[in-house]
Amino acid sequence: MSNMDSTKYREQLIGECRRLEEDVLYSEKGHFTAARRLRIVHLILGIIATTGAVIAGARAFSSGAGSKFAGAAGLTAALVTAISTFAKPQELAENHHKVGTRYAALRGRLRQAQPASSP
Repeated sequence: MSNMDSTKYREQLIGECRRLEEDVLYSEKGHFTAARRLRIVHLILGIIATTGAVIAGARAFSSGAGSKFAGAAGLTAALVTAISTFAKPQELAENHHKVGTRYAALRGRLRQAQPASSP
């Protein structure tokens, strides 16, 4: 390979590393965003389930009035707890975070592969 071909190949390789670095950055940020959203979903589901259970429990110990409301609150708490248990938003958030961290490490390796003196 001639010196001219070697220089051209190196420039193409550096350009491709930069494009990959940008792609990896977007993928990394997408996973971190998904993780943050799933953590919020998990928190909201927990708040709803806890509130429903508290209302149902409080109504159950009060006078007979409002038993339909207590039943609805209890069913809501049970439904939201089931969704949270089976959908596992916290586990999904952790998985997205792990993948985002791996993309961050890959982006770091791509940066190291590029020479510092390149434009």
